[in-house]
Amino acid sequence: MKKTYSNFFSIGLDDTLAIEVEYAITGGVPVTFVVRLMTQITGKTHCISRFDSAHLKESPHRDILGLKSGLRGKVFYPELDYRCAVQYAILDFKAHGQSYLQDFLLH
Repeated sequence: MKKTYSNFFSIGLDDTLAIEVEYAITGGVPVTFVVRLMTQITGKTHCISRFDSAHLKESPHRDILGLKSGLRGKVFYPELDYRCAVQYAILDFKAHGQSYLQDFLLH
């Protein structure tokens, strides 16, 4: 039987944004993951956007969230396996985090 390992880490981007990464690996292969872009607004923590594998029968995807509207949509990445999706999510949030924050605040 293959062992499953779980891991969590956080990457601070600036004073307003952080990336939280959680994943589980079985036999060297990521089996579940979530990568969240987080912010604090008036002392409350909010998830701005997240990449995840919550629907294991579907491709990795990014949830687009709004402050007032909640879940606004999903963008699927069928070309990415879970390992690549985690790496892509981190790079995407580093590159576009501030624009995702502005979009989140508008909705």
